[in-house]
Amino acid sequence: NRNANVLDGAFVARRLELLAAMGDSAAVTQMLDVTPGRTSNERLLRIESEAKLLRGEFIDACALTNEFMKDNMDIYWQKSFIFCQILSGAMSEAELGISLMRELGVTDELLFLILDSMIKQEIPVIESLPDPSPLIIAALSASKARLNGEILTTPTPTVLPAIAINE
Repeated sequence: NRNANVLDGAFVARRLELLAAMGDSAAVTQMLDVTPGRTSNERLLRIESEAKLLRGEFIDACALTNEFMKDNMDIYWQKSFIFCQILSGAMSEAELGISLMRELGVTDELLFLILDSMIKQEIPVIESLPDPSPLIIAALSASKARLNGEILTTPTPTVLPAIAINE
């Protein structure tokens, strides 16, 4: 039903997801700024969080995560929360969070590798980057990860900005 999609934000969310896939996080943010009701729609909040992560706006992304975590236990928000804990210096809490996620069967080994390195205050060396999520791209940036040169051969529009600012 077309009217239901408009009311639940599905149409706007799809447009935003396509903009994000093109790597245009600035346009995503601009569109979100004029989208009514975005704070009550989890899909739109996630898109906003991911756009902020891609732009390196970790404080704003973490504020969204902390606000949304009050009422939600979705795996995405839990991973984002652990990332934010590390950024705020809550290393033992983040380590416990990663351990619990692994025990629950959550598999995101690249993200966990980067987060574990951040907890240990080590710089990770990344050999491959298959279809990274915005959270992984943010963690790469925050951890100052070293990227293998072969990663640079087929970057997606989402990955290009992260590669460009990676020392």
